[in-house]
Amino acid sequence: MQGAGSDRNWYTQAVINLVQAQANRYADTAALFQALGGGWWNRTDLAKS
Repeated sequence: MQGAGSDRNWYTQAVINLVQAQANRYADTAALFQALGGGWWNRTDLAKS
């Protein structure tokens, strides 16, 4: 029997894995925006309506 300490370590590792996955997602999103040329949402060559 491993006890509560093991449960706490398991939970802590799960939280760390979640945060790492979220950080990777944000980094991938930023890389995608950069690959698209960045600033595409603020283009000046489109006519304003």
